[in-house]
Amino acid sequence: MSRGAAGLVLRTGVAWAGPLWVAWRRRGWGRAARALTPSEAGPLVGYFSGELLRRVRVAEVRRIDLWAPLGRVGERLAARGGMVGWPAGLALDDLTVVAAGMPERELRRESLLFHEMVHVVQWRVLGRRRFLREYVGSWAAAGRAYGEIPLEVMAYELQERFDAGERFDAEGEVRERLG
Repeated sequence: MSRGAAGLVLRTGVAWAGPLWVAWRRRGWGRAARALTPSEAGPLVGYFSGELLRRVRVAEVRRIDLWAPLGRVGERLAARGGMVGWPAGLALDDLTVVAAGMPERELRRESLLFHEMVHVVQWRVLGRRRFLREYVGSWAAAGRAYGEIPLEVMAYELQERFDAGERFDAEGEVRERLG
């Protein structure tokens, strides 16, 4: 199957199954979710609106298992698709999931939360179906290269500026870029 055909199949599957998967994972992880603590929200003030910072929920899990319903088969599919390891964070609409049980990484917690907050804004601007279509479709079109997904590229660009101490309206910039 060509890359283009594989991408079409993937986008079609995502359009149908993606929202169901998101709803299922949000229900599961959302049960233990909480509001951002003052120490988590503090560094994000000015980058994101107070309304968004109050609305977002954080769920801390031991490991972010994207493939839980598929077990080992899902892990093999992920590895074949270039997805190795477990993510440190994941945003599903206004729910941010953080892998609390992961070994310490170079990533500071506020940097991780900033990155995921960029995705929360992307979800809000694009909506569930379009976000999934754009994210997974561009991943497939780029040969399953995570680093070439435009929504990730945007999140990492803004995260670098945040990490460098630059003050800017991240929420407004995401909205402007996604128009």
